[in-house]
Amino acid sequence: MIACSAGKSAQGVALSSTLSGVKSIIVCQRPHRYQKSKRQKVTAPKSFCIGQMFDEAKDYAFKLAKEKGYVFVHPYEDEYVIAGQGTNWPRDFRAS
Repeated sequence: MIACSAGKSAQGVALSSTLSGVKSIIVCQRPHRYQKSKRQKVTAPKSFCIGQMFDEAKDYAFKLAKEKGYVFVHPYEDEYVIAGQGTNWPRDFRAS
């Protein structure tokens, strides 16, 4: 499985794949916060940064998925991801 992310979605993919015994690769863009990268490395040993923008990382992840036959987990165009994002609003609302 392969995922790209500019935020927390890749951390979720990394954790759930590890707990399920599924190998995962996480691709993010270079201006990526150290703490997020560190957490991804713990849950998904194959985690790396490509490009300066999210779209560069996404394009590279798509390319790898096609070449290697990986299942691509989209960071936002997936019904389960969209449903999960709906659970973030209480936290975001309280923070504002």
